Amino acid sequence: MLSEDEKIVLRRLIHEMKTPLVAIRGSAQVAAEELKDNERALRYDYLGDISSWTELLMRLVSNAEYLFLRPPDFNHEAHVTRVLLLKDVFKPAITSVTPFLKERGFSSSRIRADDFSAIPPLYADAVGMRQVVFNLLSNCIKYAHDDPHAFRVQIDASRTRNTFQVTIQDWGIGIGEDVLPHIFEEGARGEQAALPNPSGHGIGLFVASQIMQALGGSLQVTKSGQPTEITLSFPERLAFARNQRRGNE
Repeated sequence: MLSEDEKIVLRRLIHEMKTPLVAIRGSAQVAAEELKDNERALRYDYLGDISSWTELLMRLVSNAEYLFLRPPDFNHEAHVTRVLLLKDVFKPAITSVTPFLKERGFSSSRIRADDFSAIPPLYADAVGMRQVVFNLLSNCIKYAHDDPHAFRVQIDASRTRNTFQVTIQDWGIGIGEDVLPHIFEEGARGEQAALPNPSGHGIGLFVASQIMQALGGSLQVTKSGQPTEITLSFPERLAFARNQRRGNE
């Protein structure tokens, strides 16, 4: 655990990192709009790359923030907004992992997330949700086989009696029996990966699990291979605004 002095230093560092990242992302978006307005185009989408890498850095910084600075009882209620899962969470998360996809030679079109009609708008922490999905998709890419044609991620939404569920399936190397019981613990990693030197320190799923618990939901491995399937469950109460939820309690 970090000391209070170390947390202060890290908090300041994260804050200082976020400011230029937001500025870079905004500048890239403005430049893209100006090129479009002037009917000019670059031979390569450099601005898109800048935006994608900036989003990636923002997600990685957020991982550190959730892991080291936010206590288990962090009040996500203070960050509640009206969230459309597909538009506000999954599509931005897919954009964030674009650099990982390019590094492996994969296409973002191989990540399918089409029909979320079973889930209404939810009132929750959209940033926290995006962080969960980013971490899950990063693992799908990291532990995929090398063949770009074999890479595939299928995302489906459904509703049960008391929860809204999203399943993320991938056809990578799967989760080994040795790591499966500890998959959501800090530092848990499989012994093999498709990449020669897979990045990460086993914190992505741990952070994702902590955020889901704080949101009142859960994260479970519902199938360990062919395909690997992880299910996110959100409580039904998130479909009601904060004041409506209190009235129903």
